[in-house]
Order: sequence, then structure tokens, then C-alpha cells
Amino acid sequence: MEVVERYIHNKFVEWGIRIVSIVDNADTNVEDNKNARQINGLINEWYLGDLSNNIKKSLQNRREDGLYLGSFAPYGYINNPEKLKELLKEVS
Repeated sequence: MEVVERYIHNKFVEWGIRIVSIVDNADTNVEDNKNARQINGLINEWYLGDLSNNIKKSLQNRREDGLYLGSFAPYGYINNPEKLKELLKEVS
């Protein structure tokens, strides 16, 4: 967040770059938007951190339950049609 703000308020101004965001209603030419941009950035950072932790916990729980996490069954195995993400040894 600190690096982004440094670029937005220092480097981009030096280089003549203007940032306009329609979704966040932010414009670097409007000084009043600075605090709102910083608050939105902080909230977005918290959201992404929370999302990352939730995904890690979900994957850890699936591993502990012995479920396969890959997209396709590896060679020699097939997906169990009755139970999602469970592998069966392929019989040839």
C-alpha cells in the first residue's frame, strides 16, 4: 500500500500520469479523493488477506480429509463418480 501511494502521489505526478477509477470513484486530479483512495486500498488489502487465509484453511481441511486437490485424476486412477474429489485405483 505504501509503495502504491508513493507512486500515485509522487512519481505519477512527476511523469504527468493521471489515474481515474470509475468503480472506486477516484481521480488523482481531485485532492479530496486521496483519503477515500487510501481507505479503499486498506479495506481491499484486508479483504484479500482474509480471502487468502480462508482459501489456505479450506485446502488444508481438504488435505486432512484425504481428498484429491488436482483437476484431473493422475495416471492409474479414476475419479469416484459417487464422491467428488475422491480417487479410485483404475483396474485394467
